[in-house]
Amino acid sequence: MGTRYSRRSASGSYEYHDSKESVRAAQQEEDSASRSFFFGFIGLIAGGVSSYVLIQQFGGAELPKALRFAIVIAGGAGTAWLLARLADLIWFTIMSVLALAVLWLIGSAIWEVV
Repeated sequence: MGTRYSRRSASGSYEYHDSKESVRAAQQEEDSASRSFFFGFIGLIAGGVSSYVLIQQFGGAELPKALRFAIVIAGGAGTAWLLARLADLIWFTIMSVLALAVLWLIGSAIWEVV
């Protein structure tokens, strides 16, 4: 009889796994889904607002209201899809920049002291 590993998922249910690697993979998948939702929501808002601003700026006020509405919805949905797909890459880039900034600050402090 082997060792069983369990973890509580974000939905509140318990999952049982046969290895620690499986538990880690499930946690990473859940984290990735969470980041995808967050960046997708940000993309929906940012894409919709930027589509609206671009329509207003480039004389789209003469277009029919239904077409303007469709353009704003399509812009928001497209940006949400793109950011949700690139969520892990965006997160990695943000964390890398933060890590480099911390290292730069530590290096600058050491440089000034020496």
